[in-house]
Amino acid sequence: MCLFISTDYGSKSITKYLFEESIQYEKISIEPSLLGIQVDIRNFQYTGAADFSGEEINLEINFLNSIIGNNIYVSSFSLFNAEVTLNEQRDNNQTDQPEVFINELLIIDLKVGDTIFKEINLFNFLTNEDAFGFNFQNLNIDFPGNLRNMSGLNGVGYFYDGELKVDLNSKKGVMYFNFYDAPQILENMEGLIYLDFKSKFKIPYANITSLSEDSDLRLTLKYDEKFQLNMASSGDEEAIFKYLVKNQSSIKKFLKESDFKANELDFLLSISSFNDKLNFSSVLNSESSLINLGDAKFAVNNLKTYIDNSSIKLFGDDLYLSEYALGNMYLSNNFTSDNIFNFLLDERGISGKFDNSGRFKSIFGDFSSPENLNLKVSLNDQNLLLNYNNIFIEFNYLDSYTTQSSELRIFPKNFKSNFLSLNEKFENSFEFDLINFSLKNINAQLSIKNKEENPLRNSNLSFSNLDLGLRDSFINVQDSNFAFGGLVEISGKDISYTDTTFTIDALRVLSLIDIRSRLLNILNADFEKLDQDNFFINSMNGNFFIDSSGYANINELIMDFDVGNAELSGTISSVEESFDNFNLEMVFDSSLSESIPWYVAILGGFPAAAGAVVVTEVLEEGLSDITRTKYSVSGDVDNLNVEVMQ
Repeated sequence: MCLFISTDYGSKSITKYLFEESIQYEKISIEPSLLGIQVDIRNFQYTGAADFSGEEINLEINFLNSIIGNNIYVSSFSLFNAEVTLNEQRDNNQTDQPEVFINELLIIDLKVGDTIFKEINLFNFLTNEDAFGFNFQNLNIDFPGNLRNMSGLNGVGYFYDGELKVDLNSKKGVMYFNFYDAPQILENMEGLIYLDFKSKFKIPYANITSLSEDSDLRLTLKYDEKFQLNMASSGDEEAIFKYLVKNQSSIKKFLKESDFKANELDFLLSISSFNDKLNFSSVLNSESSLINLGDAKFAVNNLKTYIDNSSIKLFGDDLYLSEYALGNMYLSNNFTSDNIFNFLLDERGISGKFDNSGRFKSIFGDFSSPENLNLKVSLNDQNLLLNYNNIFIEFNYLDSYTTQSSELRIFPKNFKSNFLSLNEKFENSFEFDLINFSLKNINAQLSIKNKEENPLRNSNLSFSNLDLGLRDSFINVQDSNFAFGGLVEISGKDISYTDTTFTIDALRVLSLIDIRSRLLNILNADFEKLDQDNFFINSMNGNFFIDSSGYANINELIMDFDVGNAELSGTISSVEESFDNFNLEMVFDSSLSESIPWYVAILGGFPAAAGAVVVTEVLEEGLSDITRTKYSVSGDVDNLNVEVMQ
């Protein structure tokens, strides 16, 4: 028997018995083994459920198990450099092929359509007519297109009618995609994959899950003319970096440099390609997130993030800067264009742009209060615009600034105003509080424009110069009531005003000072200065603290006249109207040395603003020592009490 098997005739006879007419070959060698025969075939072509062709087959047939199992029992089968194609033109009258069972099947470099199986280790391989099934371990498959390779696969496969259906169950599977730098490692990998080898290789459907301590991944995949990958997972911010593709380096850089953190993150992503064009889109939801933009640290609740090929968009229900709530926010950046972030604080109606270093390029917003129609405050691009009654101010606040926490320290440039000018030789600055939307620590050197520079200004006020220095002042525009305050330094020359120039009662008290000055001008026969309607101050300088709540503290206000000077100090408060109650001291020094009768005063007349003052009593006592007199001024403007203190 052994001699018969070893002969060429015996080999062909056994081959015909085993495979009938299904196999053709260039060379065959059959040798007896312990329980059957050992078969080596070179350059073969096998026709069955699919056509196999290749360089070499090595197999061992166990006759005993074949008889017991009523099939061809192959103990081991090795296939090298083979190719599988569908036999779509098989003869329907072809006799049934015997059932073949292969205990261990090793395939090296098997090509199925455009798919290459580098190494296949199959177990319990069973053919039945036009179908076959098998178990496999550590399967390694090369694919055409964006899914380059799958390896480490364990499971069960079933082939029928040109389709291979694979049931995966791997401890650790690996998927290599062309658009990822690193392989995707899937722990506890389970799922189904359908491979279609009809005419052209396709993956009609793949559904894979992976469960680990860090994440839960669900993946679906389709591949024909178009590649489509969908993934859903959970985890933290590391999951985002893991699944962003190669060409999203700018987005990765932004997330890393902003120290992006996300808790309880869920995401969906879709990757598709057609004609070598890759499209990426994703949606991420996180319970809470942290992100740094420049020097500012933000916390966001219920953050929704949208990422595509080149842009990122973030929507947050609650944005916090430190412990301060800023409301709902929107942030986006298209990294392929100008790499500029667009932002919107929805509830506050504030929008703008900043670069990837967190530096603002523009801000838009209206801070005007409907309760105070006289005040309009807005941000327009790089400019801040302020209108208060007829006063207009505009300047560039983004050209030069520094940041610290929630505040911008701004050095205004290109200052424009119909009422004021800015001395740019002085380091003018203020802090813009992003939390309270207020201006604080205002330090600026300003000058009020004269009538020649601003013809529309009140013509009842004239001067050669009138300067204001703001020191550590503030303006708050967030609340319905406009608030301001701070230290004001004032200086001026050749100041002339009338009783109707100022509507604030406190300023009209200056008329009291002019009483004494007017009197001394009469005594000196300087009749050119005797103007019944106007008050004159040669020079003025001093400082006072003022708060829009209705309080002012005059530290020292010195005014020079032709015949002397006056020094004013004290406080002004509010009772019924703003700044209507006085507690002041006024010292008047004159250059007149002789005593004169008090009744001379009537020659000069008195301004209407002092009509409520009992000037006769004041002058009677004051003229006895006219070179220096101290007065106390108290009460309100309608019931003013002026007393001589010395």
